[in-house]
Amino acid sequence: MKISVIMPTYRPGFLLTVDSLSRVNFPRDQWEFIFSDEIHYKRRSTVSALFKEIAPGLQLKHIQAPALPHFSIASTLNAGIKEASGELVVFMGDYTWMTQEYLNKAWAVHTQFQDAGMCGSYIDLQCPPLKEKYPSDCISTFEQVVHFTDMPIIHPDIRHQYVHNWIDENRGWLTGQHTSGLISIPRKLLLMVNGYDEMYDNGKGMDDFDMVQMCRLMGYRFLYDKTAIVYRVAHPHDDLKGPFVDKPHLRSHEQNKALFEIKLSLLNRGILKVWEHKGLVDKSRISIDGDKK
Repeated sequence: MKISVIMPTYRPGFLLTVDSLSRVNFPRDQWEFIFSDEIHYKRRSTVSALFKEIAPGLQLKHIQAPALPHFSIASTLNAGIKEASGELVVFMGDYTWMTQEYLNKAWAVHTQFQDAGMCGSYIDLQCPPLKEKYPSDCISTFEQVVHFTDMPIIHPDIRHQYVHNWIDENRGWLTGQHTSGLISIPRKLLLMVNGYDEMYDNGKGMDDFDMVQMCRLMGYRFLYDKTAIVYRVAHPHDDLKGPFVDKPHLRSHEQNKALFEIKLSLLNRGILKVWEHKGLVDKSRISIDGDKK
């Protein structure tokens, strides 16, 4: 198995996510989709029928995420990593539309560079209202058919601001802090860093930023490709409340940020030494956090 795509979720998912996976043109016998789901027990049969109808032949692993008394997206991600059999792991959100060539581009980077993964480009869109905010089958659909090329753009991707060395007009090396959303990482590396840190807690828990820094500490880097597009739609359940999920948090977002800053101050010194040893940075022009001076 070449690629495992992992999608964690704790809320009603978009039908568009399944539809986008059905259109991916990477050979279906060479990748799998792992749906790590906190409400697996509510929609197991619905999801199974949906994939058979829309994406026949796609290798689906729909798993129950750990039933914890508190909210933890990191534990949901780690459950997916444990089930992955692909050499390369690609993470995606439950609010996204993955374009056809995305996995091809991610695999090409993985095979071309032995110490690099790909980071794609997010484009936020304004889509029509949902038919139901809390659908009984836990699968959200829009009031009308969505054609992403016709949707107004809310935010174009801004990650190109963190590129410090462009290889060509579309691709360049990312530096400093950035999210691990839309990112590809070898499974063996994820296991080496012991997965996502479950000390982080909250919908915006800094666990993704932490993962990027841990990978960088191991000498890994990320190539940004602005042509590897994933459309992102604002999810109506970002408040984490409702009839599906209403769990307490162990820490606030501010407390998670404080934890990350403590780890970051220690990690960055190690990252700089590793990257200098590999000849990837020039200490005279790169600051301790990996950004240009």
